Amino acid sequence: NSFCTLLRSTMALDGLSVDQISRVHHVMITVGEMAADRGYLVAEEWCPKRLDEFRTRFVPTGAAIEREKMMLYCRHEKSNEGLFVFFNGDASVNTQKVKDYAQHARNEGAKTVILVTEGKLNPPTKKYVETLARSDVQPITMQVFHEDDLVVNITKHELVPQHIPLSDAEAKEVLEAFALKMSMLPRILQRDPIAQYFGMRKGQMFRIMRKSETAGEYTTYRQVV
Repeated sequence: NSFCTLLRSTMALDGLSVDQISRVHHVMITVGEMAADRGYLVAEEWCPKRLDEFRTRFVPTGAAIEREKMMLYCRHEKSNEGLFVFFNGDASVNTQKVKDYAQHARNEGAKTVILVTEGKLNPPTKKYVETLARSDVQPITMQVFHEDDLVVNITKHELVPQHIPLSDAEAKEVLEAFALKMSMLPRILQRDPIAQYFGMRKGQMFRIMRKSETAGEYTTYRQVV
C-alpha cells in the first residue's frame, strides 16, 4: 500500500535514505544533460542510469556519497575546449577548495568549471570565484550551482518554452535580417535559471520557440543582460 511505499522510500540504507541518494543521482543526471545541451560530449557511461548502479559506484559504504568521484571532464564538440564539473559535499565551501578546483582545471588546460555544492559558499569564497575570470595567470569561468537547483532539469518543464542559445554569428544574422540592434530586443537576466543552465554571457542571444494554439509555433528573441 501507499504507506509501505512511503516507508521504503524514506528508510535508511546503511545511514543514508533512498531519497537522499536518489536526489544526488538526479542532480548528476541534470548536470550531464546541461553539459550536453551546451555542446559538450559527455561519455554515456559517466552517469549511471539506474539508482542501484549509482549507489554501487558512489555510495559504496552507504554512509556518505563520494561526490569527488562524480567529477566530469569533457570537451566541446566544436571548439574542443575542456569543461570540468566538480561536486562538493561540504557544509561550507572555503576558498582553498575553490583554488584547488581552479588549479586542477588549469593543469588540464580547461577554461570552464562548473561547481555543484551541497553547502554554501562563504562570502570571501564568492568574491574569489568572481576574480577567477579576471585572473592574469589563466582566466577561469566558474559557475556555482547548489544541488537544490539541479534536482530537476528546468528546461524540461512543460511551462518553459524551448530556448536555443545563438552563436555570435547567428545573432548577427538575426539582427541584420530584422534590421534590429541588440539593445532593441527583450531582455533576459544572466542570473535567470535558464540563462544559468546554458552558461550564457551578457550580450548573447536566445532564440525562443513558443507553442501557440493559433499559430502552432512562433519565434521570439531575447538578449542576455
